[in-house]
Amino acid sequence: MNKLKFSIFVGNLLFLSSLCFGQNYLNYVQPKPKYAPMPINRRADFVPRMGFCSTTPAETAADIMLTGNGSIRGSIYGDPYEEHVSYSRAIIGVPTQAPMPPPNIAHILPEVRKMLLEGKFREVNMFVMNEVLKDPLYGPLYTLDENGIPHQPLRFNSGTSIPPFNMTISSAPMDNVTDYLRVCDWTTGETRIHWTDARGANVRRSFVSFPAQAACQLLTAPKGSSLSCTISLSQIGGLAGRRVPGPSTIEFVNMDSQIEKNEAFIIVKGQFKKEITESGFAGVVRVVLDGGSVKVEDGALVINGANKATILTMIEPLTRYSEEGVKAVKSQVAALTADYEALLAANAKVLAPQIESSTVRLCTDYEALKSVEELLVEQISVEGKLSAPLFEKLFHMGRYWRIISVSEESPGVGAQWNINVNLQVHSDNITGLHKQLDVLFHIFESKFDDFRLNAKNIFGCRGIMANIHPNAISGLQNHFSASWPHQYWIPCAGWFFNEYWGYYLTTADEKFLRERVVPGLKEIALFFEDYLTDIGPDGRYLFYPGFSAENLEEWGRPIGINCMQDVMVCREVLTNLLTACETLGISDPKEAKWRDMLSKLPSALLDETTGSLREYAWDAIKEDLDHRHVSHHHDVWPGHAINWEETPELALAVLKSNRRRGMENESAHGLLMRLFTAIRLKDEVHTCSILKELFEHGFVNRTLLTSHNPNLRSAQSDAQGSLPAVLAEMAVYSKPGLIELLPAMPGMLAKGEFTGLYLYTFVKLERLNWDLNDNTMSARLLPLKDQTITLRIRQGYDELSVDGISQFSQRNEITLNLKKGVPVDICAKLKPKTNLAFK
Repeated sequence: MNKLKFSIFVGNLLFLSSLCFGQNYLNYVQPKPKYAPMPINRRADFVPRMGFCSTTPAETAADIMLTGNGSIRGSIYGDPYEEHVSYSRAIIGVPTQAPMPPPNIAHILPEVRKMLLEGKFREVNMFVMNEVLKDPLYGPLYTLDENGIPHQPLRFNSGTSIPPFNMTISSAPMDNVTDYLRVCDWTTGETRIHWTDARGANVRRSFVSFPAQAACQLLTAPKGSSLSCTISLSQIGGLAGRRVPGPSTIEFVNMDSQIEKNEAFIIVKGQFKKEITESGFAGVVRVVLDGGSVKVEDGALVINGANKATILTMIEPLTRYSEEGVKAVKSQVAALTADYEALLAANAKVLAPQIESSTVRLCTDYEALKSVEELLVEQISVEGKLSAPLFEKLFHMGRYWRIISVSEESPGVGAQWNINVNLQVHSDNITGLHKQLDVLFHIFESKFDDFRLNAKNIFGCRGIMANIHPNAISGLQNHFSASWPHQYWIPCAGWFFNEYWGYYLTTADEKFLRERVVPGLKEIALFFEDYLTDIGPDGRYLFYPGFSAENLEEWGRPIGINCMQDVMVCREVLTNLLTACETLGISDPKEAKWRDMLSKLPSALLDETTGSLREYAWDAIKEDLDHRHVSHHHDVWPGHAINWEETPELALAVLKSNRRRGMENESAHGLLMRLFTAIRLKDEVHTCSILKELFEHGFVNRTLLTSHNPNLRSAQSDAQGSLPAVLAEMAVYSKPGLIELLPAMPGMLAKGEFTGLYLYTFVKLERLNWDLNDNTMSARLLPLKDQTITLRIRQGYDELSVDGISQFSQRNEITLNLKKGVPVDICAKLKPKTNLAFK
């Protein structure tokens, strides 16, 4: 017998023996969790439908339970015996140094343009930076790499901030813990930690109050037992991974613990560096006992034999630091009721109406009891699955995150405005969070003087040019380098005004249109008027210099000509401005100029082989097919200019571009740009593919917080803020004069109900129900103004009625005459669903 036959014989023998004796030589070990989770059949009394649960404590900041009121944010880890809670306080910081003005480089613009026309796309970056480095303000900021290329560290216009308050609640650990469960209730903002040990059933509760402007915690003992624990506080640092100021911004931080009758206080007070500001902060933790005793040991509060302990925490900025200011904060905390249930009920009155104003249901009550961990495991275990309960929870979690993150001191968003911020707020208009979005608008508008200086210094233009990192401190463009030429990224203001336009379309607020939208659009149009001075050989404007975000890393991310995002944003700004003037009856002498500018915009450039849309409409700039941004899809999303009905050739070109791109790296914002493009183009297969990648590759963590890249130890909000809009746009597409129902709803989400969506055509979608198994759909529309619209059902229908009256059309759409405030009920018997891309 040769060796091969002998090997086969032995292998077969081993296989047969494993069948006979039940043995398997492929062994595995799956460790048991530290705390045994509560079984799903016991969760109905603990997990609200408008909430979620987790079966394991947090190990990293990506898995914390989140509560807040816009000013105070609470991050709760959830260990039964060694609880960590981090409270951070948003403030409008004082600049740590005077924000740097944008560099005076407008005088080199002619030479920059000459070099670009000569095809010196790589060389022009260094030419510009050499000029910038002559400025004594900028020169010291840059370091040269091994190739002599100057780089600047990521530069946010930063200011003073209050370091997080990190609380630890320790108690004697016990073995054999069962029924562990972390729960978040979106309607109250409350987080509850449940577990059972030898003493009985335990629960620890916490939330941050909107009315009281304080964090509230309730510690209780199991029935028949007493509460004993230690509460300690440390400040500098951050368990939740939050950026904190270094020693150079803090003059001092002191902490003192005090006992007063049956109450205890931990007082933290701090002052920022006096050369920066006279301001400071005070934080007061008040502990109110029911029974038992409390004492101070090494600055910590040691509680023994209590029935319960209520903890109230307030953190306040002090405009001018003083001991009197610290005492005033303590008096505020002392004046709060210690009735936890009353405080919770008051908070629910603020939070619940906002949470319940826009809802979705995609699963049964039983499925909603599953933990996020269980849902994520199911998602990766079943072929072709798109988890309905997970998607439903992500919709509500995204809105909850926005509601509890926004206050007068904080717009609740951060990072760069070339993609991150736009995604983080994109659900606000369609799901009715207009109040939250308006906070960001006011901050943006407050920086118009800075934006004007950017336009003047960098381009010699009038009007506004927003910077890539505007915040409450500064809107000056001072973050750029040879490899990140953000100084020439010009579409920021126009891109963000897409959300302003969406605000108007979803509210019908003509006062907002007249007083806020039109003035801003005119400023942006004025910039383009001065910027667009040169005409190319085709008789159309040259958009140069420009920068398509992150394009062509192998060329050093070059400055270029005719970036399509620049062209598309300019077209959108001018078109919306003309529409607004017509709507408001405004006669502007520049209308003819704006129309002339529109007629001279560059044409899109398609790939000669595939016909896909290219990122630059300039043939000498090669196409980069492996980077995460698809900003040249702007006219599909967030704009509306390209679609199958009006521009089918361009719609096909964008669809090919969207499908053709590599990932560069797995970044949530890159996936989401492509996802919105796929949804708008009704590309159901690609839509589901991207959603599965987001759900399965580690972007969603164990408490529904999302990450910038897969499996990080910290959370980031690009996906968090945009996923509600993702699901909403799969259910309904709208633009002025058009409503399309179920444009991209896959069969994997066959049944559901939406309430409270605001459409981009002055209509509130009060209700939408669908069942793709029974091929039925119904909806109620509430018009916000008189108008005539087209109602489209791309899937087609066998029967359609409007207010009980049968409708007939040879196409998949009908015309509706809507009257303000008069609801319209729609019912349809749908045709069976098919793949609708390209149709």
